[in-house]
Amino acid sequence: TNKQTNKQTNMSSVQSKAKELNARMEGAATALMDDLDRRTVRPIAHQSYKCVVQCFDKAGAKESSQFLNTCSQQCQIPYQQSNQILQQEFGQFQQRLNRSMQTCQDQARDQLVPGQETNA
Repeated sequence: TNKQTNKQTNMSSVQSKAKELNARMEGAATALMDDLDRRTVRPIAHQSYKCVVQCFDKAGAKESSQFLNTCSQQCQIPYQQSNQILQQEFGQFQQRLNRSMQTCQDQARDQLVPGQETNA
């Protein structure tokens, strides 16, 4: 019927807009992650690697490999922690975003095509 065709066309339009919005949000999220990496994580990584070089300087020919390993591992902790926090926060943000998008998609589907299942 004509009414059902209009509803399906509207649903298709909404799905298309949702996909476009999702692509834009993913692009913005990627740009944000890149910016955070450049401004925050890389300077911490840089300091960590400088610290490792200092471990080698301190160890020289006298210290054991155990000293060098322990010192190097200690230097890497701030970088590892900052990277882990950034990944956790971004993952939680993505989960919230996905839940919100699914809720919106469900509400739109319910309004446009009540009782009919469609592939999103």
